[in-house]
Parts: sequence; structure tokens; C-alpha cells
Amino acid sequence: MLGDKMSLLKLLALPLSIFFLSSLAYGSWKTPRESLNNRMTVGDYKVYFAIGGRHSIIGNKELSREDEDKLQFRLNALRRQIKSADSVYTQQLNLALPLQSRRYSHVKKIHWHVMDIGKRNGSAGDAPNTFEYQYFNDTELALILSLTPRWQPPNLTPEHEIFHLYQYGYTFFKNAWFLEGLAASMQNHFGLKKWKSEALPQDSDELKALLKKSYSAGKFWSRLALLCDPGCDHSDTACGRSLVLPLFEEFARQDLLAAKARGINPKNWPEKEQRSLANNAYMLKGLANTLSQQCLVQRSPELSDFIVLLKQNAAI
Repeated sequence: MLGDKMSLLKLLALPLSIFFLSSLAYGSWKTPRESLNNRMTVGDYKVYFAIGGRHSIIGNKELSREDEDKLQFRLNALRRQIKSADSVYTQQLNLALPLQSRRYSHVKKIHWHVMDIGKRNGSAGDAPNTFEYQYFNDTELALILSLTPRWQPPNLTPEHEIFHLYQYGYTFFKNAWFLEGLAASMQNHFGLKKWKSEALPQDSDELKALLKKSYSAGKFWSRLALLCDPGCDHSDTACGRSLVLPLFEEFARQDLLAAKARGINPKNWPEKEQRSLANNAYMLKGLANTLSQQCLVQRSPELSDFIVLLKQNAAI
């Protein structure tokens, strides 16, 4: 009923101990993921979740009719949010779906794991993996997303984590001011608090402060969206259209240059290199190129001055 291999009644009949066999503290990091006992398919995504045990999405008890209704509400909401995220990122921002990107064209599916991930709400991995699920014969190569079972709609963690896969599909750069900041900004397409921004950095000290930010850099990216896309403050469909895809394509060019200069395999960057401070010079140069080519710079002294500042600080 809830899974597409095992019925809910069969699951509830299983010994409760079966759900406690896996723990992040024991065995492979894959083990608790492989023990998830229900599945929902949404396009390119397979959502795995548990009923019973540590990772349970609904609690460690038999499900009453009310519990089932609550669970179905959450699953339906997650399905809608996944579809909405892909619709916005592909149709409004014109991005390639993650599995259609050059980097992940060999990957077959995206696996969502709803499970206990500690204090985090979600995470997105950039390395494809295969799994040997206990209840499903899903052995395809897959990208991995994780979501806490504490998640409740309309929280935007799903949209945020999905956007990371789009970022990974284009560039190896994972510096937080870009990775988390831009993802936080793009959540504005789905939330009620729209496109709050702050003035662009005006000097090198303010720019250096930006490069140390993470999620809070979202207001910076929202400012660029407002300045680059006329009408962004009136219509979400315009926000980021002139900026995001050209930026991703420019970063793809810049990370090839960075890989060559630093002797990195251009198709497989070590994690520490993906987050290296050495990336910032290339990213600033790529951002300057993108803004100069895609935005109406002549209409915005703020944007024009910022591009000058970027070029001054992008020496490689």
C-alpha cells in the first residue's frame, strides 16, 4: 500500500528487531540505507523510507488510520515538492536535469534516503553509488540525497538539496558561498519570503567576508538576481533566468582551467580540492565574466562597480 514491493501489513508483521539491525555506528555507511523498507518512485527519483525502527518516518508503532493519513499527506507533499523543484530549475532556469548533465549521463536514478542523519535536515552527495537493498532489487548506479524523517511540509529542504545536484552536474566548485548561498537564494522560488537581498560588496574586505559565508550568502545571490533580471521583484519566473545557467556554464569552463593548473583529474576532483580556497579566484573571474555578458550593467552603477571589484580580486 505504501511501498511498491511489500505491503504495509506484511511490514508490520515482521519482528520489530529487524529494524534495529543497522546503525551508522556499525558496518558500512550503506547498511542503514539498504535496510529502508518502503519505496516511492517520482520520475528520476526513488524515495526510500522506513516504517518502524530508528529511521522510521512515522514512529515505532503500528500505524493507525490517522497515522496512515499523516504519512500519505507527507509523501504526497514530498512528491509535489520534488516535481515542483525540477519544473522550476529546468523550465524557469533552463538547467539540464542532473541525470542529463554531462557529468552524470551514466547515472540511472536519484535515490532519496529518508533516515536519521543527526542534526542535519538533508544532504546531497556528488558521488554516484550502488546499493544492495534488503527489500528491493534496485542495483542501478544512483546519486544520493538524504532527508531527515523529522521533515514536515512545506519545509524547503527537498528543493534545496535537489538544487545541489544541478550545481554538481555543471561544476566541481563546492565553496560554501556559492554552493549553499545560491541554493538558499533559489529557495525563494518556492517560499513566502521573497528575494530579500543586501547591497553588493563595495571593497575587498567586504568581498573577503562574502567568501567566508555559507547559507547567509543567499542574500548576495538574490541581489544579483534582482539586478540582472528586470522584473524579478515582480515575477519569480524572471529571477535567476539571466544568471544561473550562464554562471554554471562559465564555472564549468573555469574548473577545467583550475584542474589543469593544479594537476587535478578534470573528471574526478578530490573533495578537498572541490572546497579549496584556491577555487575562489577562478570563481570570481567566472562571476565577473557572467555578469558582464548577461546583465544590463550599464543600467546599474552598483553592478558595474561590483564587476570592477571582482576583476581586481580575481588575479590567478
